[in-house]
Amino acid sequence: MSTRTVTLLFCDLVDSTSLLSRLSEERSNEVRRDHFSALRDAVGVHGGVEVKSLGDGLMVSFSSAAEAVAAAAAMQRSIARLARRDPSVGLSLRAGISIGEATLEDGDWFGTPVVEAARLCAAARPAQILVNDLVPAIIRAVGRSDFEAVGPVSLKGLPDPVLVSSVHWDVRGGFRPPLPDPLDTSKRFVFVGRSAEMAMLQESWRESLAGAAGLVLVAGEPGVGKTRPVAELAGRVHVPDGRA
Repeated sequence: MSTRTVTLLFCDLVDSTSLLSRLSEERSNEVRRDHFSALRDAVGVHGGVEVKSLGDGLMVSFSSAAEAVAAAAAMQRSIARLARRDPSVGLSLRAGISIGEATLEDGDWFGTPVVEAARLCAAARPAQILVNDLVPAIIRAVGRSDFEAVGPVSLKGLPDPVLVSSVHWDVRGGFRPPLPDPLDTSKRFVFVGRSAEMAMLQESWRESLAGAAGLVLVAGEPGVGKTRPVAELAGRVHVPDGRA
């Protein structure tokens, strides 16, 4: 048994019981498999640890608040894509995230952040991600501001209202952690020239968004400036809608 600071995420399908009961057994099982596959893919990509399955959702722990929020946004994007594939099903996800001191025992977490994250998930609207006040405070410290204040919310099981924010995410881009320093051009001289090369890189990016597979290699002599155009492209596509 140990106590530490952890970020916990709860998510579940909105109105899953009536949603799945409308489908045939075969289709219901298919939707459930696709749903959990999408959630677990996001957990794996963002370094989360699945604590347990909750019937129609997951409880996940993260060592990074930014990765927890990024995972929640990735989940929302994946579920939104599944919903577009078959609008008649009406899939929608909600999520809650809390960071705080919790106790790990026999592979499960206990404490206020657990209750908080679960209640935030329950309070979220369809396609919404709610977080406690510590999450945006920590992430804004590294330059992100993808949050909208909701205000104090009374949550079942907690004695005092919790300051809550909603995460901005979108289908194509979602929440994005800050760029690593080598790719952050915000404090460098203005990039000029190489318009043909940048046009080619941006076109390759757009093709990848459309589903095309490909590989672009940037080569040249040491010191010729290979890193800067790559960093410039990263900065241009590191925007809410993911477009170059």
